[in-house]
Amino acid sequence: MTGTEPLAGFEERRLVELKGYLAAHAGGRRVRRFRAPRRRLVLAAGAVAGVCAAMAVVLQGGAEPAYAVTGDARGVVVITLRDFRDAPALSERLRELGVPAVVDNVPYGKWCREPRGVYVQDVPPGLYSAPANIPGDGSGSGWQMRIDTRLFRPGQTFVWTMSASPDGGSSTSTILMQGPVAACVLVPKPAP
Repeated sequence: MTGTEPLAGFEERRLVELKGYLAAHAGGRRVRRFRAPRRRLVLAAGAVAGVCAAMAVVLQGGAEPAYAVTGDARGVVVITLRDFRDAPALSERLRELGVPAVVDNVPYGKWCREPRGVYVQDVPPGLYSAPANIPGDGSGSGWQMRIDTRLFRPGQTFVWTMSASPDGGSSTSTILMQGPVAACVLVPKPAP
C-alpha cells in the first residue's frame, strides 16, 4: 500500500471517527503521541493482510462486481458500474460519500416522466464527467464516471437514470437538479 489508494468503506468510516475524536479531545490541550506496542501492530498488520487475501480470493473466484464507488480525501468520487440493477444500493453508497444523488434503473424501452424537478442550467465545470466506457475493459459492458462533491451547491441533486438493453448495451442520463426531485414514474421512451 503506497498511501495513494482510495480508502475502503470501513477505512473511510474509521478515519471520520478518528478525526471527530481528535477534534473533540484536542481543544487547547497538548495531544500525546500514541505509540502502539509492536505486538499490536504485528497483529493488526496480519488482520489487514488476511482481509486483503480473502478479498482477492472472492474477486478472483467470481464475476466482476456490479459496481464500485470510491472516494478520496478531497471529495472526488469515482463510480465504476457494470450491472445496472442495484440502483438503491448505489444511491446509498453515493450518499455515504457525500454525493446528493438519485439513481434510477428503468426497464428497456421506458424512461422517467419529465420534468422531475428544476434543471440546473449553470452546472459547475468539473462537477462530473459524462459516463464513459471503463478504461481497459474491452467488453464495453460498463460505465465509469467521476464526481467532485466539493462543487455541489446547497439543494442540488445529481439524478442518474440507467437502462440496460437486451443486446448487452446500456443507456444513461445524467442531470443536475435544484430542489426536490420527483420519484421516477415510468413512461414509454420517446422515439429518437
